[in-house]
Amino acid sequence: MHGADNTRATGQGRAAKLLPMIATPGPFTVELLYFDGCPSHEQLRPSVEHLARQAGVTLRLTQVETPEAAESERFLGSPTVRVDGVDVDPTAPERTDFGLKCRIYRSDAGQSPLPPEPWIRAALKLPFEA
Repeated sequence: MHGADNTRATGQGRAAKLLPMIATPGPFTVELLYFDGCPSHEQLRPSVEHLARQAGVTLRLTQVETPEAAESERFLGSPTVRVDGVDVDPTAPERTDFGLKCRIYRSDAGQSPLPPEPWIRAALKLPFEA
């Protein structure tokens, strides 16, 4: 991103970067949480940006920097996608394995370091693509 740094502190060990890609926020906020030790968020980011644009919503990048921040944020690993604060992974509410780690998603399609796009689409109430 060029120009001024849009990072703002949001608590102990946590920084958020608001992306100026959406001029008018929609009814949702999409948050992509990550930590620098795992590259999967870089692979997921273009897809989440595209879906946020389709939904007309704000995308926020949030770097989780400490184990304490991971615990307080209920961060299950990188990358994590939340819509209005709710993890797109349907198993997330039962989990307590918070920490600075690469995340593995398990779905009917198998295991992946990225959440399945249908989960993100469902959270954003977007139609599913064939």
